[in-house]
Amino acid sequence: MCNAKRPDKMFQDLRKPFFLLGILAVISCGQNNSKEKMKWFTTDTEYDGLPLYLRRPAHENIWKDKTRLPQLFCITHKLDKVKKNGLPESVYNKTLDGFDEELVYLFDPAKEGIIVLVETFAGKRNYWYYLSKATDYTTQVNRIKEKYPLHNILTSNQEDDDWGFIKEYPINLYGDK
Repeated sequence: MCNAKRPDKMFQDLRKPFFLLGILAVISCGQNNSKEKMKWFTTDTEYDGLPLYLRRPAHENIWKDKTRLPQLFCITHKLDKVKKNGLPESVYNKTLDGFDEELVYLFDPAKEGIIVLVETFAGKRNYWYYLSKATDYTTQVNRIKEKYPLHNILTSNQEDDDWGFIKEYPINLYGDK
């Protein structure tokens, strides 16, 4: 279940840096509505004996959006086919490409909000966003649920106008602000 709470407790022992962005690989993923390719920084680490995969967009200046996007929103996808280590089975994971692309580009970044992190850990994939107060996320989520009825997804949101989720994340995701 995705609780839009800061991951302090879950990651108390996770103190590895985000590999100082030096080990991060930049990859391209699908196209959004504006036909621009989103670039990503990715890494994997381990927490509590299980692999933790992290992916975040290569936003040029994410902090410029802080004032207009005060709502932390999370969609958790409970993965159906996972290995013993909690990661999705490879063939199954490939079948999720279209679903993943829709979630990554779920909101209009100029009007509604931006995705800030995708975590894959312990049989779940969390998609973390910051949204404007006016964003009607229920319409978007209901559309996804109708299009992908077999995918088990949960949502949560909370006010986070200081962007504490990013600031207090155990790995430095976007630099200090």
